[in-house]
Amino acid sequence: MQDRRVALVVGSAKAATWAATVVQAPFRDTTNTETLLYKLTAPVRTDDGSVVLLPKDANTAEWWLTHDGTLRLDAAGRTLATGPAEAGVSSFEYESPQFTPARRRYTNWHAWRDVHEQRSTY
Repeated sequence: MQDRRVALVVGSAKAATWAATVVQAPFRDTTNTETLLYKLTAPVRTDDGSVVLLPKDANTAEWWLTHDGTLRLDAAGRTLATGPAEAGVSSFEYESPQFTPARRRYTNWHAWRDVHEQRSTY
């Protein structure tokens, strides 16, 4: 087995203490069937460059990793995306609003009607 190491360089002793705590416990909570992960610190971008937005009725979202290797994004009492954890979140299909900066286009996903609404932001 290959030896793998990670070196973290931070700007202060306080940041080092925080980083060590996070690395030692890479998840927030666990149940018998899944693990609640820490939030991503960067926006989620899809393969086409769109930025995934939360639905307007959601204040926060949670990433869950199931014990069978499925990653799931939940917000406002519903699942917004699922996929194999090894695939990476950019490849998932999201049932949530998205903004595509290159095209200046906003896409609102209406899951209950199974349609997309697209508007230009010009």
